[in-house]
Amino acid sequence: MRDLAVWQLIADCLQKQTSVFLLLVVDSQGSSPGRRSFKMAVAADGRLAGSIGGGIMEHNFVERARSASSNEFDMPCLERLVHHKNTDAQQSGMICSGEQTVVMWSVSAEHLSDIQTIISKLKSGKLLQIQFDDTGLQLLPDVAIHRDAELHYAAENDWLYHEVLGTENTAYIIGGGHVSLALSKILSELNFRVVVFDDREDLITVERNQYLHEFNCVAYDSLSECVDAGDNQFVFIVTFSALDDEAALRQIITKNVRYLGLMGSPAKISRIFKNMHNDGFPEDLLAKVRAPIGLHINSQTPEEIAISIAAEAIWVKNQ
Repeated sequence: MRDLAVWQLIADCLQKQTSVFLLLVVDSQGSSPGRRSFKMAVAADGRLAGSIGGGIMEHNFVERARSASSNEFDMPCLERLVHHKNTDAQQSGMICSGEQTVVMWSVSAEHLSDIQTIISKLKSGKLLQIQFDDTGLQLLPDVAIHRDAELHYAAENDWLYHEVLGTENTAYIIGGGHVSLALSKILSELNFRVVVFDDREDLITVERNQYLHEFNCVAYDSLSECVDAGDNQFVFIVTFSALDDEAALRQIITKNVRYLGLMGSPAKISRIFKNMHNDGFPEDLLAKVRAPIGLHINSQTPEEIAISIAAEAIWVKNQ
């Protein structure tokens, strides 16, 4: 779950009365390594979580945070940096071109409740809108959520940044085995809400899956009501048998989802498609299934397969 470690470190520091800074990229242009919404927590005891782009620029911010007094940045401080040596603007020390604007803020104990609310929302897979200005952090109501992070800047002491935290895209992983476990880990880190289905209870791979938001033990031939349609829904069929794959695909294929992939060999997939076509499923419907699932990178292990699947899903998502 993206950013969760950042907020957890901040909460832990506040509970232990350890000084902690939040670094937040509120705007980025060009080839900046730090993109809008990148975050980093810097604790006085040396602990770090997250990143605002790396390199000498990030190092300088970390050192400034560690050497600053706890009240020096008690109000968020906005700083624009240009990643180029030939500029009159403030230079970041990097030469990758582009620029980014970073907020530096010393988080105080009065915000512990807000930070805990953020952590709870992230763990549950729910969306939460936050807002920063020169007075600090605010949690906004769930209504009228803006999907994209955005900075409105008028002056150094007149700016407003809002961002939606949480998992906007849902990954439905059908099958709870080893590929499912590896894929859950990657997709959760890519900010997907992860929902796993399997028709078997007490699977060790599900018990070990600390990355999923929800698990459902359900028969594969009754999945239709369990998976939502929509442009933010991604479905990955990775069961351990061809019969289960086909049962699941028959339930899902008519759903209007962003991504639908089926794991298996070309021979197995050809057989499943032939069966379904003989039963009246049209060719154009079958053609929307990405099968064999994932990018063709000769992946072998569950982890390699999961990487190939996630890479294909990212490609679809970002088009």
